[in-house]
Amino acid sequence: VKNRTASVLTHAWEKLHRIFSKVGTAPSVWVLDNEISADLITAFTKQTTEYQLVPPHSHRRNQAERAIQTYKNHFKAGLASMDPQFPLSEWDRVIPQANITLNLLRAARSNPNLSAHAYIHGTFNFAATPLAPPGTKVVVYLDNTQRGTWDLNGEPGWYVGPAMKHYRCVSCYFPRTRTTRICDTVAFFPHTTPFPKVTLSDHLRQAAEDIIHLLTNPPTSTVPSLQAGDPVRQALTDLATQLQRIEPIPSPVPTPHPTQSPTNAVVPPHEGINPTPSHIDVGPLPRVPVHPPKNRPLPPRVEPIIHPPVTPLSTLQTHDPNIKSVRFPAKPTHNYTLRSKMTPFHTPRILTRSRLQRRQDPFSLRPRYQLAAQFLQHQQHETKCIQWLQ
Repeated sequence: VKNRTASVLTHAWEKLHRIFSKVGTAPSVWVLDNEISADLITAFTKQTTEYQLVPPHSHRRNQAERAIQTYKNHFKAGLASMDPQFPLSEWDRVIPQANITLNLLRAARSNPNLSAHAYIHGTFNFAATPLAPPGTKVVVYLDNTQRGTWDLNGEPGWYVGPAMKHYRCVSCYFPRTRTTRICDTVAFFPHTTPFPKVTLSDHLRQAAEDIIHLLTNPPTSTVPSLQAGDPVRQALTDLATQLQRIEPIPSPVPTPHPTQSPTNAVVPPHEGINPTPSHIDVGPLPRVPVHPPKNRPLPPRVEPIIHPPVTPLSTLQTHDPNIKSVRFPAKPTHNYTLRSKMTPFHTPRILTRSRLQRRQDPFSLRPRYQLAAQFLQHQQHETKCIQWLQ
């Protein structure tokens, strides 16, 4: 119910009336507060249902007020058990589970031996529709058809209730998309309420209780059967049979019989000379080796035939693992320097003593004809200077 307007209240009552009429438990008289709208009266008349109003300012006369207080306490207890990080703005998503759990705890007024939920909807199957504390943090597995190649395999979310129309599925709320989806593979991470676990002591206690029950109350059988041994041993055997804990007795492994040795084969001295026929069962071999007679000669020893190695007709028939350039190195027919053997342009040149002297002497870097011309100019200049002085 979103608000208390006439249309919203009428729609809520019609929905409840359809649910109760479907299971055959629709009330014949509806008790309401001292306020009713014309739309709701029209709905009562249309469904041929009677209604009754309580006295003004006396809400205690209405039994629904006590039920409202019980529901409030139950719902607030569920909110207190939620994870602290659960967004409380989504509190309305856990209302369906609150209705189920409260009706499972309350007894029906018409039949107190049944719960309110079982009286209307039948027996609740916890195996088909599992329940968990509301607001529990979960990680939901995403199928490869619903995620990218490099996306994570799971998405974090919050458990909000069971999926009543799906087998062993739950409803989870995802803050990233702000939607509720039906999920089948979920990992729970409880914060306040730990999940129950079956320990080894629980298994041992259950097994001991089963043994005591079978020993104190042995099963009766109409078919006569033979019992061997004392009653306690027979009871333990019957218990193991019912619990399917008896392992089958392994069949004996047959002992291998000695076979006849091949012709022209060397017989070891501990196996004897005469082979034993295969159709005679001599049983297991003796532990003490049987030595052959001293005067009887041993069969001739056959030397193995050693074949000489076969030499191939051509060396080209054999496969050489080396590449062709290694087997047949190519010799250059020229004498000039290849580019691959030259110094790379980016490699720094080594500064030797001769190169250093050439850098210091500016005349050493010039061609010979330039040096000869400069030498003649110096001589002519000296000759003119001598003539001028004279």
